[in-house]
Amino acid sequence: MTFFEFYDLEPAYKVDELELKKKFLAFSRRFHPDHFALGSQEEQDLADEQSAFNNKAYRVLSQPDRRLRYLLELKGVVQDEEIYTLDQEFLMDMLDLNDLVEEDATAATHNLDQLEADLFESISPVLERYDHQTISDEDQTLLKDYHYKKRYILRIRENLNKFAAR
Repeated sequence: MTFFEFYDLEPAYKVDELELKKKFLAFSRRFHPDHFALGSQEEQDLADEQSAFNNKAYRVLSQPDRRLRYLLELKGVVQDEEIYTLDQEFLMDMLDLNDLVEEDATAATHNLDQLEADLFESISPVLERYDHQTISDEDQTLLKDYHYKKRYILRIRENLNKFAAR
């Protein structure tokens, strides 16, 4: 069962976050361990499994970047431990940005914010039309590239935060 099926949602990049939260909370109450304290060990184990699945499903579907990765995994576009090569221009920009982190954290933050905004703006039309059933191969490739670039940007942002905390 997919996380979308669990919550009876259509597989899509955009989800009704209020509806998702309501379903998460309803399942959280339904599978809360206190409700099964007097039940059999089998019932308790099943409730624990359902509760863990509910928590994981919500953690993935409530966060857009995780939700996108999950959608791409469902389509077989992205796999765990995959080695994906980004374009040279992007990688060179990331090297420059990494250097800037150590030289000028404020400028690096500004550049990183701008890069992330530009990246999102370029992929927004694809995200807007994302329909899990009809997404084209070209769109899948664009989304995969976007996903890996976002991961790279996140790592630089984490490095920037570590550097700023010193």
